[in-house]
Amino acid sequence: MAASNLYFVPEYPGFADGHALPPRSRLFALEPISVGTAAAEGMTSYVIRLAGAYSINPRRLILQEFAKLSPGLAKYRRHGLFFQTEARSINGLHQHSQSFSDAVEKLCGIRNAKNLTLLNLQGLLPFNGPGLIAAHPRWCPACYREWIDFRWDAYHPLAWSFDLYRVCPKHGTTLLDRCPCCNEYQHVIPRVPVLGFCCHCGTWLGQGKAEDRSRDDTDIWLATAIEDIVAELPALSALAIRDHFVSQLNQAIDHFAGGSRRRFCIEIGLPANTLQPWLSGNQKPTLPRWLTIAYGLAVSPVEFLKMDFVPGKSQGTLRKLNQQFKPRFKRPTLTKVQREAIEAELRKEALCGDGSVPVATIAEKHGLARTYLRVLWPDLCQTIRDARRAKLMTLAKEEQLRKYQIVREIVDSFLGQGIYPSRRILSAALDKIGISYADPEIRRIHKQRLTANGIAIS
Repeated sequence: MAASNLYFVPEYPGFADGHALPPRSRLFALEPISVGTAAAEGMTSYVIRLAGAYSINPRRLILQEFAKLSPGLAKYRRHGLFFQTEARSINGLHQHSQSFSDAVEKLCGIRNAKNLTLLNLQGLLPFNGPGLIAAHPRWCPACYREWIDFRWDAYHPLAWSFDLYRVCPKHGTTLLDRCPCCNEYQHVIPRVPVLGFCCHCGTWLGQGKAEDRSRDDTDIWLATAIEDIVAELPALSALAIRDHFVSQLNQAIDHFAGGSRRRFCIEIGLPANTLQPWLSGNQKPTLPRWLTIAYGLAVSPVEFLKMDFVPGKSQGTLRKLNQQFKPRFKRPTLTKVQREAIEAELRKEALCGDGSVPVATIAEKHGLARTYLRVLWPDLCQTIRDARRAKLMTLAKEEQLRKYQIVREIVDSFLGQGIYPSRRILSAALDKIGISYADPEIRRIHKQRLTANGIAIS
């Protein structure tokens, strides 16, 4: 190659008319998959694929890049449980949803990253409502196999995050949440930036056999309704508001039930007083109730928000739901051997444990809810709970002392450099490492260090 070619500047349309290059982003501007459709990608899936573009641990990407823009994430450096289960809230309406959306927009230059979460529904649904986010990642094996056959990237659609999304309407099969080989739940944010493989044993998750549920019309309707919500998310911020929902509901009651709330509820299969907290109070409706109303009106949830109830038009017929839309909890059936094994584990932790293992961890290990263990072994669970609480208090105290020591070191470092550590300077330095100057003890330490070095405080 000639030496002159080393300085070759590629042609760009912006140069001809005097416009500059588009703004550069710190990270690769990875394009989200299928945003604005029923198969739109979720935020956790996007972050994992973004880490895959750099071939690094997704957790490391979050702690080293995302935590710079959201210092609150730095505290999870030593808390693996966040990446295993708690990070599921990123796809929902949690504060982490906003933090990750802002971070993706700033780091990757992606616009409207909130469309990878449910943030457009925050004006309508409570952030911790039932049926919103599933406890563990779930997937459709048939979808995995199809993507591999067509050489498409494996990802997790946002619809899979919903707790009420139990069936893949395309293939008519139930979603799986355990590895077909080791029977373990999958981590929300795995250590390896590859989706479709078990994060414990590495088994290909597309080989699992899902139960055929194609005959369950209710579950199919549920899945289709949730996909409709996901597809319309980019345009729902103006419609998904509590006041608009209440207005639509009042019109529906007048149109279909002559203004009788009780009659409307009974005809669609809801308890008679269900609507009272929404219509007369300030509570937000839950996702299962929203879906139930839409099902009763024989429309999709989004169509309910857009419906135009014409006065004087002939009334339609409501349809009644025979079951409630709510999360399904499997009733555990334990054998005598299983019961003895769980009791032995609880007893060992109660007698010899240091509080590092909570009851919830033991219950999850056996695929049970912690409340189930508390009912069967209340005394053992209470002992473990007390030890856990004492352990957390000790850790909190140690963390507090660690922060206070850091404050002393920072103040002394500024003084050693000949810089007066004013409140503004110290506060800015502490913000970078996730420590708030608003703590009264930190302010006292600040003044104490200044006084100890013979600096008068005005």
